[in-house]
Amino acid sequence: MCCRRREYKVVLLDGKACHVIPESANGVMPSNDEKECFSKPPHTDLFHFAESAAQYLGEMCKGALVRFLLRVDIMQLSDGKMVVNEFESFEAVYGSSSECETFHVQQYLNDFWNDVLLENYNKVLNKEC
Repeated sequence: MCCRRREYKVVLLDGKACHVIPESANGVMPSNDEKECFSKPPHTDLFHFAESAAQYLGEMCKGALVRFLLRVDIMQLSDGKMVVNEFESFEAVYGSSSECETFHVQQYLNDFWNDVLLENYNKVLNKEC
């Protein structure tokens, strides 16, 4: 089975897909070849696949960091099935052509890490660790 060349990079926050990174943000020139496109906005099937893949990763790999920022890179086989090319977490590129989407992810990450730090700080104060 060969893959189509188009790859979609889906950004997830707490396991929920929020946007697709535009190809140009990854240094890849967008393709105008309709045969390479296997998802179109609002990307319902693509988002569902990405969320399911992240959930499966979390179930199969108990130590995997799927709780906060996760990017799922998805390709499609010639028979139409979607496959995960890779998962990215800490160093995931999450930028979007929409400043609002990018800001939403940045704000989420700030809030997430502030909560983690506060939770651990309180554990140290209460001598729970």
